[in-house]
Amino acid sequence: MPSEMIEKGKMCILDGIGCGLYGLEFEATKFVLELASEWTGRPEASIMGTGIKAPSAMAARANGVAVHVADFDDTSAQLRGHPTAVVLPPALALCERTLKTGRDLLLAYIVGIEVGAKLGKVMGWSHYGSGWHGTGTLGTIAAASAAAKVLGLNEAKTAATLGIAASSACGIRENFGTMVKSLHAGQASSAGVIAALLAEKGCDSSPTAFEGKSGFWHVYSGEHDINSWTDELRGQSALMGVMAKRYPSCAATHPALDALEDLIKEHHFAWEEVEEITCAIAPMNLSVLMYPSPANGLEAKFSLPYCVAAFLVRGKLELSDFEQQALDEPRVKQLMEKVKVVPEEAMEALIRAKDLIAPTKLHVRLPRGTIAKTAEEAKGGPSSPLPRTAIVDKFRTCAGRLLSRQKVENALELLSTLESLRHVATLTETLKP
Repeated sequence: MPSEMIEKGKMCILDGIGCGLYGLEFEATKFVLELASEWTGRPEASIMGTGIKAPSAMAARANGVAVHVADFDDTSAQLRGHPTAVVLPPALALCERTLKTGRDLLLAYIVGIEVGAKLGKVMGWSHYGSGWHGTGTLGTIAAASAAAKVLGLNEAKTAATLGIAASSACGIRENFGTMVKSLHAGQASSAGVIAALLAEKGCDSSPTAFEGKSGFWHVYSGEHDINSWTDELRGQSALMGVMAKRYPSCAATHPALDALEDLIKEHHFAWEEVEEITCAIAPMNLSVLMYPSPANGLEAKFSLPYCVAAFLVRGKLELSDFEQQALDEPRVKQLMEKVKVVPEEAMEALIRAKDLIAPTKLHVRLPRGTIAKTAEEAKGGPSSPLPRTAIVDKFRTCAGRLLSRQKVENALELLSTLESLRHVATLTETLKP
C-alpha cells in the first residue's frame, strides 16, 4: 500500500478513537453500556474509555455507537455514510480478541473502507435516495470485510461472511436526529463481527447474495452495474476520499458553514446586519436536514437554520454549541427565523455528477446588498483535506474530556506509529481513564 494510504488510515483511526471517547458522554452510548454490563459474557475486547471488556460483538456495538453518536466522526460520499464508525470497531475488537498487531488493525481497517465505499459507489445515490442510511447498510458489508480480514478467512469463508452480512444490513434515514442513528453504526459493527465468526465456523450463504435477482443490489436500489464492483476495487483508493469533520454536525450542513465562513472573511458583516439567509440545497437533502426548529442537540445536528445561525452568532460551531443551553440562546433563535432552506435541482445534479455529499449555494441579504457563495464540497474533503495538526488538535479536544493529558499524549504516540505496535491490547489499555 502507498505510504499516503497508510498515513491516511492512521489519521482516520486517530480521529475515530477521539470521537469514540467523546461519544461516551451521550445517552445512547450509556444505554448500550448498560446492556453490556447486564449481558455478561467472555471479556474478549475493550469498550474504549471504560475499562469494560465484553464479547467482541458487544464491544464492537458499543464502540460503533460511541464513535458515531456525536456526528463528529468522518464521512464518505461513496459509502453514503460514516466509514470509520463501522470499520474500526469490529477490527479493533477482533484484533484485541485474537492478539493481533497494529499492522493487522490498519490493514483490516483499510480493506473494510475500500470494500464498503466501493460497493457504495456501485449502488449509487439511488440507494441513499430511497431512504437507506449507508452507515447501516453498506457499513455492515464494510464491517464484515474488516472482520474477515482480521480472522484471516479464506476466499470461501470470506464470501460466506459477505453473504451473511448482506442479510444483516439495515438502517433508515427517518431515524436521523434521534439516538437510533448512532445505533446504525453499532449494529453494523456488531453484525460484521458476527458474520465473520459464523463463517469461520462454517456457516454458509448464497454465492449470489449481491448480484442475484433478490440480492442486495436489487433489493437496496442499486444504480450501476453490480459487476463493476470488482472493477471499482482495483480503482482509485476510496480511503483517500474520506472526509474528516470540522464541526460536530451532519456533513450536509458543512458546505453551508464553509461558504458562510468565507463570506464573513470577504465582506466583514455581523449577524445583526443580516436580513435573510437562503440556503439552496439538493432536494434529496431536505429529508436529511429535517429539523427547522430543533428541540434538542441531536436534532440540532440536522438543522441547517440552527447550525448557520449558531455559527454566525458565535463565530464557531463546536461541542458546546449542541448543549441545551446553547440551543435556547435568544440571539440564535432570532437569527434562525431569517434562515430559509430551499431545494434546487442544480445542487442534486452536482451530487450525482461529482459524487458530492451536499453542495450548497448560500445567499446572504444585507442592507448594502446580497452576497452569495457556492460550496460544492466541505473543507476536510478530498479536495481540501484537513492537515494532520487539525486532526491531532481535534483528538486532544475530544479525548481530553475523559483522559488525562499524559494519557492523551501516550495514545497519540501509539497511534502515530500504529504499524509498529506489537499488540493492539496495548492501545486499548492506554485508552482507559
